[in-house]
Amino acid sequence: MIQAILWDIGGPINDETEQEALFDDAALAAARSLRDVSAEEYVAICQRAVESFAPKAYKFIMWELAGHDMAVYEQIRELLQESDFERFNVRPEIPEVLAALSSRYKLGLAANSGAAMIDRLTEHDLLQYFTSQKPGAVIGLAKPDVRYYLHVLEELDVRPEQAVMIGDRVDCDVVPAKLLGMKTVLYRVGRHKDQQPRSPEEIPDAQIDNVTQLDKVLEQW
Repeated sequence: MIQAILWDIGGPINDETEQEALFDDAALAAARSLRDVSAEEYVAICQRAVESFAPKAYKFIMWELAGHDMAVYEQIRELLQESDFERFNVRPEIPEVLAALSSRYKLGLAANSGAAMIDRLTEHDLLQYFTSQKPGAVIGLAKPDVRYYLHVLEELDVRPEQAVMIGDRVDCDVVPAKLLGMKTVLYRVGRHKDQQPRSPEEIPDAQIDNVTQLDKVLEQW
């Protein structure tokens, strides 16, 4: 029986549509200030970031834009730091969904975020719904490292087979969770919306395109 749900933040909770668009504009502008980069080349780079299962998509994109030149990469990175592209836009349905689910399941964060994300969740009265509240950067671990998942499961006091992971990436969310024996829900949104499994073992147990569909999925288990 499912007793806990682990949540990625970017994608399922934080609608990153605006942030991704701002990043793309800023990254392309930064690269073009240093070298010639076409819009088509940028689109191809973003596709490779997803298809290659790059753990950190932004860094992959910047590295490709830099032509694998460290000096250019650092210049692009510095320009992006000045662009202030990060946004936190809670999906409208999330507060109600988390409130309802937290009355029936233990909830835990499973995200590669820092302490600032805890502040954002607190500001939107969302952190209260989570029993395990530590993003990966806070404890020094990051997805897809299964040790991070084990840490969250231990805090929730549940076994892997009693938990579900909901995230927007096959590589960072589905793969490590399935390795541990957890159920997985792939939320197909954002940059990684069309990311595909590389083998049958990486196929998620369920797929949704709106978090309000989660209840019906959970009923199966």
